[in-house]
Amino acid sequence: MFLIAGVIPAKIYEGFGYFKVEGGVLHNDKGDKDARIAQIESLERLWKSNPAHPAAAPPKYFFDWAASKGIGISWLDAAKKAGYFQEGSPKASEPNPIHPKVQKTLLTIIAVLCKEAKLDYTKPAKTAGLIQSLAEGMGVSIGETTIEGHLKKIPDALESRMK
Repeated sequence: MFLIAGVIPAKIYEGFGYFKVEGGVLHNDKGDKDARIAQIESLERLWKSNPAHPAAAPPKYFFDWAASKGIGISWLDAAKKAGYFQEGSPKASEPNPIHPKVQKTLLTIIAVLCKEAKLDYTKPAKTAGLIQSLAEGMGVSIGETTIEGHLKKIPDALESRMK
């Protein structure tokens, strides 16, 4: 609720900034209840009016909740533009995406290891079967088509890193 009201949580702890807690009441240094405190209390009451809310949730849940109630979050657009929050979230069944630079680095490492192990990544179907067998020997399960798909990406990754 503090973030929705535009208050930085780290600044609410007693002795660390603008707000103080005395007798369980949050107030500013002058002992007054300012507009931000009133907004936080109002948001808390509204939130608690629905017991179905989870005890913990990702920020997007709170942002969506605030939007559904017509509560504007003054800093949210700027944070999205700065890249702090993504508009969409990956589906639960999809893995988190790997940054393209990281993916190219990992594919380059795989190419080096393939070369050292005398596995020809330019023949992805054959090599995928060999890698799958090696993985099974380690007790690891990886789909052959998954391996093949990654091996097919190696030439482009190497091309982008060639000196």
